Amino acid sequence: MLLTTEEGFDLLYISIDAFNNLCQNFAGTLDNWGVQVIYVDEFHLALTECYRHATSWQSLRGLKSLNSKIVLLSATTNPTSTTMVTNYTGMGDNYIAVGGSSSYAVPNIAFLIERSANADLIPDIVEYIKSQLSPQQPQ
Repeated sequence: MLLTTEEGFDLLYISIDAFNNLCQNFAGTLDNWGVQVIYVDEFHLALTECYRHATSWQSLRGLKSLNSKIVLLSATTNPTSTTMVTNYTGMGDNYIAVGGSSSYAVPNIAFLIERSANADLIPDIVEYIKSQLSPQQPQ
């Protein structure tokens, strides 16, 4: 059973496969929901997961017809693939790209590597997280 807008919700987080199911089998309900913003995470996968096109990514073709703001998210795309996907979704050149490789500052990160026996791995991780969350004692 699908919710109506009268029953209320303000966020729907679903897979691209489930979104495709909505588009194909419940298009009227989807239209009636009056979705204001649609976020598509990892949108670049529409270009690489060709084996899933017929079962999922094809649902992006009619995305613009929902008259919603569309936010395409990806940290690993380039201008050419962005243009390809925006054309595919019906957005054409009616979009704004935020960020990019020229404006992205690589974060200063470090990896802490510790060895654990397989049987101790989860307990070791839990203990490490607990130690990071507990108040630090002054030395």
